[in-house]
Amino acid sequence: MFLQKIVSETIYQAQRDEKNKIIAISEAIEKLIIKEKNIKSLFDEVSTLIKLNLDETLFFEISSGGSKATTLEDSKLKKIFITLREDISEDEIQSVLVHELGEADYLARKLPIAFNVREDELHGRIIELFSHPHCRRLAEIFGLEEVEGLYRNNANDICIHNHNEKSKYDYGWQKLLGVAWYLLTYPDLWEFRKRLATYCEFADTIDEICEIVNNTDTMSNDINLVEESMQRIINVLHSVENSNYKLPDYIIMKSRK
Repeated sequence: MFLQKIVSETIYQAQRDEKNKIIAISEAIEKLIIKEKNIKSLFDEVSTLIKLNLDETLFFEISSGGSKATTLEDSKLKKIFITLREDISEDEIQSVLVHELGEADYLARKLPIAFNVREDELHGRIIELFSHPHCRRLAEIFGLEEVEGLYRNNANDICIHNHNEKSKYDYGWQKLLGVAWYLLTYPDLWEFRKRLATYCEFADTIDEICEIVNNTDTMSNDINLVEESMQRIINVLHSVENSNYKLPDYIIMKSRK
């Protein structure tokens, strides 16, 4: 089993019931990759591209906390890690796996990232403005758009409630960026955008961000185009006149070429 190492490295740190969860998730992932033709084709394509473009390996992990799923590159270890939380349900695995393979494909193409230089960390929300539409486009190519889209089901009301809940974001710029992220991550939300309080206040800025992303073809292998688009969005956010909603200067675009 190609996930044997993942299980063996994790299993000794877990309780017996946690061991069973880890094994079940590992086996579910492997079954999908081996038996689901379109998912196998996607997995093979992404794995090959990672090796060809980055000389890195796609590696799966299972975690006990954090986000439901993440995809991150560790260039020192020469791996791209797809991490799934151990409490993910079997009903969710297929959709999440397809989406995270799309995230890995974004990285494999050496497309740009955003970085918080003050905190020395990635700024995921800005990256995902581009990577989430990329995941949808890649899923469409492999006939997996319905599978990838399952995790967005019934998201509109949740997004609206979370955004309008005052405690959800500490900073105005996070709230403004969050609206653009919502609209680009959950396209069906567009027709309800005026129910998002910050959209009504910054409609022109958010519309401009969405237009830049929607006009950027991340599948074209034109890295410069994507870098220029990400930089344009960062410039737009840096230039917001309301200082409470202006993106801090320490968040920048970083090339991966």
